[in-house]
Amino acid sequence: MTKRRITAFFGGSFDPPHPGHFGVASGALDSGRCDRVLWVPAYAPPHKQGKERMPFERRFEMVEMMIAGVSGMECSDIEHRLALDPSYTISVLEKLSEETPDELALLIGDDSLARLHTWHRAHELVEKYLVLTYPRQGCSLDHLPEHWSADECQKLLSGRLDGKFFEISSTEIRKKMAKNAKWSDIKELTEKIMKTENKIMEKIDYKALLDFCIKCAEDKLAENISTLEIGKVSSVADYMMVATASSEPQLRALSSFIERQVREEYKLRTLNQPDDSSSGWVLLDFGNLIVHLMTPESRERYDLEGLWGENPTAETASKLARR
Repeated sequence: MTKRRITAFFGGSFDPPHPGHFGVASGALDSGRCDRVLWVPAYAPPHKQGKERMPFERRFEMVEMMIAGVSGMECSDIEHRLALDPSYTISVLEKLSEETPDELALLIGDDSLARLHTWHRAHELVEKYLVLTYPRQGCSLDHLPEHWSADECQKLLSGRLDGKFFEISSTEIRKKMAKNAKWSDIKELTEKIMKTENKIMEKIDYKALLDFCIKCAEDKLAENISTLEIGKVSSVADYMMVATASSEPQLRALSSFIERQVREEYKLRTLNQPDDSSSGWVLLDFGNLIVHLMTPESRERYDLEGLWGENPTAETASKLARR
């Protein structure tokens, strides 16, 4: 009998979505406990009644921007379609069960698990669905036996995920966003915050990552591999790598290979959605390492190394690092 795909229901206000949310979703996928993370922006969360929120459409769009191109992550508008007010998790899960053959799991944090007994139809929720829980610093679960039976406690605790997750809050992000008047600035702001969190929390050795990407490129027979250390003149990244693929098919294979190998070895995903190879240029944004993969024609046309020169200005560095 074919095993059912497990979809983790990741609900929340996402006002706005931030690197902490992305870290949770990535960690859930990396744990192997689910096959897909379905982000479900809340229409009218019961615990935030009366609070001013960003419109659903904008929160939904921001989630889609954050997870665009990320394998195993999708965003659902089911709460908006149902328009429940208040919107209770179990009600949405029951409706979602009618739309998908997947086995549904609820993805929450330790802080929500500690209060889960207060949720609408809480015991029925735990009986019907698997509950996956990610760790939160300073959150105690010692009181669970006061609210749940021994069997329920066992089920809840068996769904706890190992690993470290981001702790940055939506409140902090909203304060930063308040300084940005244009809606178009939000995507750039989110990416910048994600980059900062990746650098601090993941503690990646980017020089080692650069060497790893060079090795990957060599394994796929990339040509004319060159590297530039740009951290001294740009806050965008520390390193840049440029390599040539002989054709568009090789360009697609090379970019997919490097992206996959970095994800498997470093548990790191690109911060951007890689471009279509038909342009002859694919950019992989790994935070403090930017990888440019180009066909011979594109590399000759744009001449990145020539534009950089020996002492590039900060303005040039920022423009060239991400086109």
